[in-house]
Amino acid sequence: MQNTPVIQLIDEAENIAIKGLLCQKEGKLEEAVFYYQQALNENPNLQQVHYNLGIVLYQQGDLLEAYQSYKKAIGLQPDDVNGYYNLGLVLQNQGLFSEAIDSYQQVINLSKTEKPIYGTGR
Repeated sequence: MQNTPVIQLIDEAENIAIKGLLCQKEGKLEEAVFYYQQALNENPNLQQVHYNLGIVLYQQGDLLEAYQSYKKAIGLQPDDVNGYYNLGLVLQNQGLFSEAIDSYQQVINLSKTEKPIYGTGR
């Protein structure tokens, strides 16, 4: 058992995630994936990192991994309108139209209480 305080681990994970975000903004997608995965190894409960990783994986065409990232993000924040929207895009692109419709329906249901910001950055 490590005696490292939880706060320190969260801070380290967030610092790594920031590197991923910077790489993502610069279009260095492979590096962004690397940093996001490292951040999640430190702290798997960072919802925004799962979400951002999903965006990058979607941009790379890795729909299965993007799906898994969005599912984890939604699991950590079940009212995440954007997560459901992007999950719907992934499902739609995989030809899973019924599941995509379910995801989009969640967007509609949740949009009644939250202002969404749609899109995957494409």
